[in-house]
Amino acid sequence: MGGDTPPARPAAARPAPVTEPPEDRALREVAMSGKGLGGYASFSDIPAHRLGRALRNELYRLANRLPESEKLNLVQRLKHSATTITASLAAGFGGGTFRSGVSGALESRMALMSVQDHLQQLGELGLAEETELVRLRADADAVVVEVNRFLGQLARQKPAGGEGAAPAP
Repeated sequence: MGGDTPPARPAAARPAPVTEPPEDRALREVAMSGKGLGGYASFSDIPAHRLGRALRNELYRLANRLPESEKLNLVQRLKHSATTITASLAAGFGGGTFRSGVSGALESRMALMSVQDHLQQLGELGLAEETELVRLRADADAVVVEVNRFLGQLARQKPAGGEGAAPAP
């Protein structure tokens, strides 16, 4: 036993270097660039969001003028749809990924279609002036155009092979 040395232990295998997934790298690059989805610094810079805010405020004014009998029906639905137009864009932008941006924009577009339906119902029930409804429908159509434009920007920026953050232009 005198000169016996314990057997050498095999060297611990070094863990393989962790490579950053493309989605994480793209998200980090966007976060550091000061630009977000679509190349905008903030969701409030997105033209669809700016137009959507103006439309939302007009829809709230209209909803607040509706008769008490509609408070639990059209008023709530109109206000919910109006809020969803901008809130979905903001939430999608905040997610920072291509998928979240597209999802938010599509949800915003669905809310705009709901608004169009609510406006049609208001007209059919005679609860709003036709001239106001025509103007609000045109405003909603303009927001839809901008949402579609934003979706196009996102599609052009989609990272190849990934669902991560879209790189800034």
